[in-house]
Amino acid sequence: MKIKDINKENYKLHLIKTNKFKTILVKVVFWNELKKEELTLRNMLIKNLLFSSAQYNTLRKMAIKKDELFSVDLYSRTYRRGGRILSEINLSSLSEEYLEKDGLQESLKFLFEIINNPNVKDGKFEEESFQINYDKLKSAIQNEKEDPMYYSYTKFKEMIDKNQKYGPSILGTLEDLEKITPENLYKYYKKFLANNQVDIYIVGNFNEDKVTKIIEKEAKFKSINLKKVKINKGYKKNYSIKEEQSKFNQSKIILGGSIDKLTSHEKLYAGIVYNIILGNSPTSKLFKNVREKKSFAYNISSSINRLDGLFFIYAGISLKNEQQAKQEIYKQMNRMKEGKFTNQEIKNAKQVILSIIKEVDEYPGSILDHYMNYLYFENEKLAKQKEEINKVTKEDVVRVANKINIDTVYLLKEQSNEKN
Repeated sequence: MKIKDINKENYKLHLIKTNKFKTILVKVVFWNELKKEELTLRNMLIKNLLFSSAQYNTLRKMAIKKDELFSVDLYSRTYRRGGRILSEINLSSLSEEYLEKDGLQESLKFLFEIINNPNVKDGKFEEESFQINYDKLKSAIQNEKEDPMYYSYTKFKEMIDKNQKYGPSILGTLEDLEKITPENLYKYYKKFLANNQVDIYIVGNFNEDKVTKIIEKEAKFKSINLKKVKINKGYKKNYSIKEEQSKFNQSKIILGGSIDKLTSHEKLYAGIVYNIILGNSPTSKLFKNVREKKSFAYNISSSINRLDGLFFIYAGISLKNEQQAKQEIYKQMNRMKEGKFTNQEIKNAKQVILSIIKEVDEYPGSILDHYMNYLYFENEKLAKQKEEINKVTKEDVVRVANKINIDTVYLLKEQSNEKN
């Protein structure tokens, strides 16, 4: 695998050459500091860009063009990493050796047609396409509120800090959606092209010079420069608990705490081992004790988010088991602090992590994600990750366990009925 980075004035190009796959994946990433007021606009914009363009202004024309290009796959993703918001436009195509002459060139031109030439008439997005995507986004935002797990996690994050990076739904809000028009969305589009860092990633077997020239010709946006994200920060707050009644027939509880006391190295390695032993595997202490032995939870897991400086435990429970479930969770966390886990559990956790690291090279998307994390989010190269995971000791895990405490509890109480 050969990697080359090219810094242009209006984008950063990352070429990852490998003959391991029969496809080429191109990822165009627009990213910036997260601003709550722009989340809904950003989602509406990306939906409209992928729905149609000036040249391919109907779904039928888009479908025909994709078939002409041997069924290229075009898709997007908007997500958050730390305090940054990222929007990807991805194109997957067959490698050059499986295409007709200039096939890859045509696929790349199609990708940039989508970005550079939206379906705009008289200074606004075409209204019929706009309305279709408006309704889709509205439905998606409404559906989030119908998902008890997502709803609980959103409320939990608001308890940590509703004014900063933790709380907002990545889709935005219905209130902000109602303010969006075809006219102001087009104004935002022009701002979007000039006010994001733009990184273009390509992985596969391709002609480096040819691809570089095509992108240089087609990439017509501007790019800002963002600083590398630091992960050794966390939040600080006093203990708080909140209960809320719901219409759901199962209660959800989330218990979380800051990992601001962990070093960057601990977040990357010993913290991950700790998380898998405690609650992030089918053989974890929380799963075996809270769910299987005690039957206090229908499901339970833990997670550690190093970019947000956050650790949390999520469980679906019956309200009558709330206190017992919490007591057992605290008990298992305390056992970790006391070192009451085996070397075999550490070995098993390491094997899980190493198998995940090994799989990174098996998929084009995971290769690109890993490389982006390496460039901007203080990740380390795969060989270094393997080396450091193997070095983690029981003492390292105990040290991490003693730095993690619960400071926030959110309970979404199930709908009351005669049985309850």
